[in-house]
Amino acid sequence: MLLKTLARFCLGIAAACSLAANAGAADWPQQPINLVVGSPPGGSTDYLARLLADPLGKELGQSVVVVNKPGGSGNLGNGYVANARPDGYTLVFGYNGYLVSNPHLFKDLDLDPVKRFTPVAFVASAPQLLVISSKAPFQDLPGLIQHAKANPGKLNYASSGQGSIPHVGAVMLEQMAGISMVHIPFKGAGDAMQAVAAGTVDFYITSPAGAMGQVKAGLAKPIAVSGDKRLDALPDVPTAAELGLDDYNVGSWFAIYGPEGLDPAIVARLNTAFNRVLDTEKIRKGVLSAGMYVDTMSPDELGSYTGEEFERWGAIIKQAGIKLD
Repeated sequence: MLLKTLARFCLGIAAACSLAANAGAADWPQQPINLVVGSPPGGSTDYLARLLADPLGKELGQSVVVVNKPGGSGNLGNGYVANARPDGYTLVFGYNGYLVSNPHLFKDLDLDPVKRFTPVAFVASAPQLLVISSKAPFQDLPGLIQHAKANPGKLNYASSGQGSIPHVGAVMLEQMAGISMVHIPFKGAGDAMQAVAAGTVDFYITSPAGAMGQVKAGLAKPIAVSGDKRLDALPDVPTAAELGLDDYNVGSWFAIYGPEGLDPAIVARLNTAFNRVLDTEKIRKGVLSAGMYVDTMSPDELGSYTGEEFERWGAIIKQAGIKLD
């Protein structure tokens, strides 16, 4: 009798907890939502986050606050969200260079993107833009390669951090072109791009959004786009394939994740809100003008895509021979 009473009591508690959880999801959100960016202001991730924050807040009925947490090549921001309460009020604006690459690069990094995060919404993808300083002693990609071959180990390039997409992309370029360059990592894309504009580094590979301001101001010159498709925003810039690098397909993508265990009802609400915002003409134009392309996925599709990209970038990094402590 005592066991039956205890069993009924436990079932009652479980039912009450389930009802409370469902009610909480139905009433969500009740406070501002923090959208964490793992890099300083000025890069592509920060640009997208700030572009979406206000309309997303209006869609959800609560303000969305962009919180920059740079450090550790994105690991600080990712770790902050992975360890946050799974209540929907702390999300990360994931960048593939940090999310799916870093676990392959940093020893003992407990930030597996499949296990530690809940996929919410895909936002955009972008090829990489190869830009040079206006002070560089070459004017195009063939000139860069020729200069690097004539001056091995002297041409320097920026990146937004050790193991970032710009870093991996430059190593891939070295291997494909048979050249050797000096890597100068910065704390984020904004700092790296400013170094190019100032002429303290010769070369940088980045998502187009992070370079558009300096390109338009004449402080940096775009010389190629990764892949085989020219950018709508920069139609006169040739692709790497046009210049003889057929397999140079390095690119970046951006998506939203919550901590592991985020309520599926909240995930569904967020996915719908992001997709509605991304489907507006203003946002699509804002993304396209920055050299990126809007794309959307369901949470399940994003989960599968994250796993596939995690494996793909692991293979690329292994082939490139990049290892970090």
